[in-house]
Amino acid sequence: MVVVIVGHRYGWVPCAQEDGLTRSITWLECEHAMSCGKEVLAFLLRPDTAWPNEYREEHRMAEALRNGTATVELLGEVKRDLQGLEDFKKRISAVGIRRACQPGRPARSDSGSSIRMERQASRLWATFKRDGRHKTVSQLAARLVRLD
Repeated sequence: MVVVIVGHRYGWVPCAQEDGLTRSITWLECEHAMSCGKEVLAFLLRPDTAWPNEYREEHRMAEALRNGTATVELLGEVKRDLQGLEDFKKRISAVGIRRACQPGRPARSDSGSSIRMERQASRLWATFKRDGRHKTVSQLAARLVRLD
């Protein structure tokens, strides 16, 4: 099983992809897991979830505008990544198990395993809130308790 938490950033896009696509590393990892027959349990932050601006995709452009370093290339990259994030959310919503969540208020589920995963996602959010930008999401995700 693969657990993915999708926030408001697209993430790193590896350069050399088949067919010239620009999928994020998270998207590629989920596609690989599904092609290997693994279940993908995705938690997507609801659009109305309060989220720090610096953890949103469009923040890069806002910062560049403030610093006077904005370029047409950066604008194109941010637009590409915003569209990619939207496309990834649609794709991940169409496969596997998906929950729209708001940190601190996990969705209810009939599946005991999904309930445990939602509790773990809430603990992850609490840790992220406490530690802030000092930890990466992957470091925090490593702290999740492994399910039996």
